[in-house]
Amino acid sequence: MLKNLVFDFGNVLVVFKPEEQLRKYVQSDEEAMELRNLIWESKPWKDADIGNGDRQDTFERLCEMYPEKKELLRRILFECSEWLTIPEPVKTALHKLQAAGYNLYYISNTNPMDYETMMKNHAILHELKGGLASFKEKLLKPDPAIYQLLLDRYGLKAEECLFVDDMAVNTAAAEKVGFRTLTLTTGAATLESALCTIPEIAEKLAKVVGEG
Repeated sequence: MLKNLVFDFGNVLVVFKPEEQLRKYVQSDEEAMELRNLIWESKPWKDADIGNGDRQDTFERLCEMYPEKKELLRRILFECSEWLTIPEPVKTALHKLQAAGYNLYYISNTNPMDYETMMKNHAILHELKGGLASFKEKLLKPDPAIYQLLLDRYGLKAEECLFVDDMAVNTAAAEKVGFRTLTLTTGAATLESALCTIPEIAEKLAKVVGEG
């Protein structure tokens, strides 16, 4: 029986679509995608996610790589954390899941600035029972160790946990540790409907709605 639901942040609880925001800074979709990859797929960014450096470090290293983009990088890197939003349907779903008796946790590949901004801007994240931020633990999904750490830290049993992520490589790694999993590819706003494809969750949520 499922007792614990464990969520990724990006595109599961939190909307993360930088290519859309980047259109404010460049002239074409192609330029936006190029910038997206240049920043979010870079080693400086991934180093910050594993706890090696903050946003200033990321900025300085990217400027060394792309000095001609320094001012553009400055604007993007020190504004982009505010792009991380939680849709109202996600908040509603989390409250229903809590009312249905599920314990809610998170595992996120994230960096200090994004994490601190999300925690400041979104009070609902403080309602989760706990979780792991990669930069604090110096572990990144899909390393099996990060899933095992969650189990150990909170005294959970893998077979009683469902892990939800938008990337199949991450859910596959969680399965190897014993989690049940759900790969959410349709965006954060569809979280509740995706969870309801699992009969026992759908049944519990229906009871919550009925009691409401």
